[in-house]
Amino acid sequence: MRAWQQYLDTCREYMYLPDEEHLWVIWAAVYANRLDDDPVWLHVVAPASYGKTTALAPMSGHDSVVCVDVLTAAGFISGWDSGSKGNCSLAPRLDGLLVLMPDFTSVLGMPTASLKNLMGQLRRAYDGELNFKSGNQTSVQHMDVRFGLITAVTDAIDSHRDVFSDLGERFLVYRMPTLSARQQKSMAAMRRKVDYAAKKEKMQLVTYRMLDRNPREPELSDRIATQLTDTALIAAMARTSVKRDRYTKSVSELTRPESCVRLSQQLCQLAKGMAMITGKRRVGLKEVSLVQRAALHTVSFTRYQLLRLLMEAYPEMVSAEDLAPRMGLTPVTVERHLEDLGSLRLLNGFCETGGMHYRWVVSEQYGEMLSAVWQAHKGRLKW
Repeated sequence: MRAWQQYLDTCREYMYLPDEEHLWVIWAAVYANRLDDDPVWLHVVAPASYGKTTALAPMSGHDSVVCVDVLTAAGFISGWDSGSKGNCSLAPRLDGLLVLMPDFTSVLGMPTASLKNLMGQLRRAYDGELNFKSGNQTSVQHMDVRFGLITAVTDAIDSHRDVFSDLGERFLVYRMPTLSARQQKSMAAMRRKVDYAAKKEKMQLVTYRMLDRNPREPELSDRIATQLTDTALIAAMARTSVKRDRYTKSVSELTRPESCVRLSQQLCQLAKGMAMITGKRRVGLKEVSLVQRAALHTVSFTRYQLLRLLMEAYPEMVSAEDLAPRMGLTPVTVERHLEDLGSLRLLNGFCETGGMHYRWVVSEQYGEMLSAVWQAHKGRLKW
């Protein structure tokens, strides 16, 4: 607890922090990766110059951490054998470590085929096994790897959701709240006054103390596990990608929603990691609240805002024309997002007289569940 308080005090001294939640979520992921279970991978999402990497940079250089600026499929799994040093693949060198990628946005800039290839390799690494064979090798190479992964990325990630969804989601997401104009001015003013040499030294000192800690694994009750599973069910459905025709833009095929099993397990681990920050013996409601927000952040920004407005109106029905002005989008665009959620059975659509327009409402099956999550954290589910 003392190490965490010193860390927060130092962050407050050198960083503009209108909201400290991202620090809790990042460190929850750090400690969750020390549990004897599947790894926890996290995207920290925010626009440029929001301070995404400020909490990650001081971890660089620690024995348990490796910082990767550039990652390609050819480098992650390489067919080149250097002889005495063995295979040149990066993957086995990451085993047991926490990997930081301060600029994952550059990875998203790859050609789509290259990005899918890399994400496919990462998916297999997340599952713990990598099997590959290159042209200059006579046998299949096998690697057992497990590593934690935390990235900083801009909202550009939402435009690549089809790639992540097709290959199976492995990442949790935390979206930093939007800064007002006044907050941005305050951040700029604080940065002008900071002594960067002193900041680097002090931040690294308190960060290393946090990394050197080895807190015990806390207990997680069945009741809290059930709450997190309910949240995972909603989030997994809402983040599932829906296929549309390239030219007509109509839904081209029915999509079965993603299962909540993996996401539920990740949320339980993240909740334990969050309790480990302050050395708590049991996961409590504070940890559940933060983790549920992180779960809903895995949904794209537009879908999240749409669900928020639908829950404000629930159980009343609304149309795309009702929602479009509040979202700053055209009714046609809003209608497409509503159709996506409807095809996933998260919404029910009712055709108005004349058969041209629909009114929508959260389906009865999930309405009460989503309402419970929403009401418990009303006013805090913000980006």
